[in-house]
Amino acid sequence: MYYKEFLRVRKPIFVYTVVLSIGFALTSLITLWLPMTVGTESQNASRATDAAAALVPLPWPALLAVAAFFAAIVATGLGSTLSQENNGHLELALTKPYSRARYATTAIAVDLAAILVAEFVALVFIVLHIAIFHRTTNELVSGPDPIFNALRFMLFPLAWYGIIAGASAGLRGKAGIVQGLIWPVALVLAALRDIPATGAWQTWHNVFVALNAFNPLIYVAFHEQASGTTIHLVGATALPAALGAAVLAGLLIAGWLAATWQWRRVEA
Repeated sequence: MYYKEFLRVRKPIFVYTVVLSIGFALTSLITLWLPMTVGTESQNASRATDAAAALVPLPWPALLAVAAFFAAIVATGLGSTLSQENNGHLELALTKPYSRARYATTAIAVDLAAILVAEFVALVFIVLHIAIFHRTTNELVSGPDPIFNALRFMLFPLAWYGIIAGASAGLRGKAGIVQGLIWPVALVLAALRDIPATGAWQTWHNVFVALNAFNPLIYVAFHEQASGTTIHLVGATALPAALGAAVLAGLLIAGWLAATWQWRRVEA
C-alpha cells in the first residue's frame, strides 16, 4: 500500500528536482554574467559601496515561504490521488484487506511526505544560491515569530493539497478540473477581497471575505519591517503567524477528512 503510492510520487519529485536544478544553473549563470556587462569604473564604485554597506538582514522564514510556493505546485499535481483511484482502479482497491479509510489515509500521508520533500529541495537550492552569490550582501536572521512563521509556510502546500484532495476525491477522472482552476480561482478570490467595504460594495466585500476564509493564500502574508522583507499576495492578510498556522492546519485536516469521507462512500 505504501509502496504503490511511493512509486506514484517518485517520478514527479524527480522531475521537479531536475527542473529546479536547471533553474538553479540558469540563475547562477545569469548572476555571474551580469557583473561582466558593467564597466570597470562602475565595478570599482560598486565594490566600494558594498564594502561600506552593512549586510542586509534577510529573515530565513522568508526563504521557506518561497520554497512553499514551489512545493504547492507539486501539491497541485498530487492532489488527484483518490480521484485517480476512483477511475479504473477502484474495483482492485476495494479488494485490499484493509478499510477504505485506512487506504485513503495512507495514500494522502505519502503524498504529504512527498510535498514536504519538495519544499525541502526548493529550500536547499534557495539557500545555496544565497550562500554562493549573496553572502557578502545578506545576512540570515530569524525575524519575528520564526517558529510559527516557519510552521505556517510548511503547512501552506499541505493545506493546498488538502483543499484539492477534498474537492476532487469523489470525482472519477475529473480532478483535472479542480487542479486547473484552483490557482486562478484562489488568486481572483484573494483580489476580490480587496473590494472597498463601503456603500453598495459592503455586501460583496463581506461575501468575499467569507469565501476567502477557505483560501490558503490569505494566510501567507509576510512582512518584516527591520529588513524590509515583504512577501504579500494581493488580498493576503497579515494575521499573527500562530493564527495563520492554526488555520492552515485546520484546512489540511478538513481536506483530509472530506477526501476520506468521499472515498468511503464511493461504489465500485
